[in-house]
Amino acid sequence: MKSTSPDVPQATPVLVLSLQTPGHSTLPYSLNGRTKTQSNAFSYIRFTTNMISKDLSRKESIQRIGSNLFRKHGYTTTSMQDIASEIGIKPASLYNHIKSKHEILVHLLMQGANLFVDGMQEIKSSSLRSIEKLERLIGLHVHLSVEHTDLMALMMVEWRHLENPEREQYAALRENYEANFRNILVQAMQEGDIREIDTEIALFSILTTLQRFYSWYDKHSDLNSLDLEKHLIQCLLGGIRV
Repeated sequence: MKSTSPDVPQATPVLVLSLQTPGHSTLPYSLNGRTKTQSNAFSYIRFTTNMISKDLSRKESIQRIGSNLFRKHGYTTTSMQDIASEIGIKPASLYNHIKSKHEILVHLLMQGANLFVDGMQEIKSSSLRSIEKLERLIGLHVHLSVEHTDLMALMMVEWRHLENPEREQYAALRENYEANFRNILVQAMQEGDIREIDTEIALFSILTTLQRFYSWYDKHSDLNSLDLEKHLIQCLLGGIRV
């Protein structure tokens, strides 16, 4: 697509920066070997930025709709045609923004994994007692399940369709998260806030409930998330507190 101005080059996903000198609105600058004025530079920047913004917006829409369709119909069953139809564009236009449905799946699962990794890092590095960190982790799962229900479902079911190296990266993130969760659980025992019980059984019981919470929430979405968090903390930690 070309600009209406012959002096403005074809839009590319690159931002061009120029320095503004007070009192000189037409400061010359060089672009691709051609000398232009600053007013044209600013026009080019606005034009290119708008193009990038629209492309990002379209990609976000594709990813959101892909997430919803993957959950409803399964990753294997959902086609690029299905995604394009849901958006209201032709399949050929979809490939201008995304290479394949696998690219959508990779983005979604890595996005979900990083939400947990970031949350874990913030909680782990805090000065809270370990039992309080466990409470915050339960709250993290509730929050993400409520705000990103489709994404949580994909993380439980569709990760098996990842291909290497993304599959290995995703598995490493998940194992790292579980290892951190385990360490905090052990620390809570050592600090005397949790009974001395089998760590693996406790970890399995807590994480299994939290990982499947999104499916239960689907049928109880009218409940207050803060109340849900409070009750889950009581159910999952109440029986093992000292």
